[in-house]
Amino acid sequence: MRWNYGDATTLAHQRILKWYSDKGLKVMGATAAASGNSPFLPREDSKAGYIMGFSRLVAENKLEGILATSWDDGSPHLETVWRGYIAQGEYGWNPTARDIETFKKAHAQREYSFRPEDNRMVFLDELEKATFFFDGALVSSGRRNPAWGTTDFTLIDLPEKEHPGTWSEKYKEKIDQAKSEAERYKTISDGIRAAKQNALRNRYTLNIYEQTNNLQNYPVRLLLALNEYDTAKDDAGRRVAQQKIREVCDYFKVMRNNLESVYSETRFMQQPEGFIADMNHHNHLASKTENSDWLYLYEIPTVKKVRKWLEK
Repeated sequence: MRWNYGDATTLAHQRILKWYSDKGLKVMGATAAASGNSPFLPREDSKAGYIMGFSRLVAENKLEGILATSWDDGSPHLETVWRGYIAQGEYGWNPTARDIETFKKAHAQREYSFRPEDNRMVFLDELEKATFFFDGALVSSGRRNPAWGTTDFTLIDLPEKEHPGTWSEKYKEKIDQAKSEAERYKTISDGIRAAKQNALRNRYTLNIYEQTNNLQNYPVRLLLALNEYDTAKDDAGRRVAQQKIREVCDYFKVMRNNLESVYSETRFMQQPEGFIADMNHHNHLASKTENSDWLYLYEIPTVKKVRKWLEK
């Protein structure tokens, strides 16, 4: 049986595992270091709490063992899930060992040689939080969350020159959150920079985190640039804002090239010629395209829409 998300302390999970034990079934549990409900980056301490909880239940019910899986479209790069795999190694052997915060500090020390008191990996906590806004920042409906399959989606509207301020009022909640995320991005960037300067090993993982941070920041940049246009006081201000929007659109290609240059050091970014996709019922995110376009399911059409809007 595989658990990809959920709280191991809930009564339902306790009863399920006890039922396996009571019936004498040979069951091996499998948690997930990355699951489909968290595209691009595992969340909540790399799922360490879930892994610890399910490991404890497996031990209590004397099941056959436990391992960890990951979903390729749940995290497009293996480096983002290693901490979860290591958590499975930690808690699969001893589910009542270190608490999560102590484990995270030990991980930072073993993987990068950071002193625990320096808290060099605190940026990862913020990077995980940033994923929630990134998920749906550019749409008003739809889901790219691959756990239950992607859906049709509706991109956000764009400002109208004839109705200044209306767009900003309509998307006030998104704009307010984007402003907060812009500050979070700076904090994360500073944290990664300091980590790279002090790490004695595994700098490649930090490079992956850096590019993931840039990807998640892209919708923030675009929303704030559109907000500047919508709230400009006159035509001169709108022209300045339009130029900034163009620059943000141009930056998408730069951001994508940088990300894929780093990602591609250890993974293929497209399927080979003649690749035959799995013929199953799943509507997974990574199955959307044979190249890397699926990574930018909302971003690519949004940039196209904005460029067309700029030409009017």
